[in-house]
Amino acid sequence: MVTTYPAEIVEALTPQVSTQEQIASLAYALWLERGCPEGSPETDWFLAEQELLTKTAKENSMEPQARREIP
Repeated sequence: MVTTYPAEIVEALTPQVSTQEQIASLAYALWLERGCPEGSPETDWFLAEQELLTKTAKENSMEPQARREIP
């Protein structure tokens, strides 16, 4: 038997971590925006990683403090 949980519960329990796939996708978009220059792919990767980390940090700091302490 497979248990299915509501999307809200799954999302709440899933760590909000930037995956390599998300970073690669954003880095590619940044590279396209810059006109597809040759060389320095690490520049786009670093910028994408920093943007996603900043976004995640902002989202986490804006979450309501609804956590309960477990006795």
